[in-house]
Amino acid sequence: MPQDKSSISEEERLLQSLYLILLYISGGDEHNEYLATPYPESPNSSNWHSKETFVHLNSWIGLDFEILDQLEEEGFLEQPQKGGRKPRSYIQLNKNGMKRAREILKEINLTGAEEALLAREHHEDYINHKTHIDLVPEEYDIDSDNDEIKN
Repeated sequence: MPQDKSSISEEERLLQSLYLILLYISGGDEHNEYLATPYPESPNSSNWHSKETFVHLNSWIGLDFEILDQLEEEGFLEQPQKGGRKPRSYIQLNKNGMKRAREILKEINLTGAEEALLAREHHEDYINHKTHIDLVPEEYDIDSDNDEIKN
């Protein structure tokens, strides 16, 4: 039974919108060859992929690992399970990733974005707080590309 729309929070509406966008962008067209007229002799026939044979958009529920790998390379997240025996089931969004996600939410005009930012306003404190671990590279002037200490 569908959930009463009035009981859905603005944050849940935002998540629904973002999920739909992700599913739509990452999806691929699904066509039914039996709807083609005439029936295609080969999958490369011109009448194989058309509006007449279109059925729906297929999308994986999981996230694209290549994109996650790119985000990790850009310093937005870590994937502790990457390369391990277990399948990847979670990521860790770091301060850079949280900051960029908040910037994107501020830029887009989706219902619920402002509520989501307010509900996580404390993240601004986390992002701007310098822990001992954050300060070590600054104290020793570490070249992060080569992991060399310059002092």
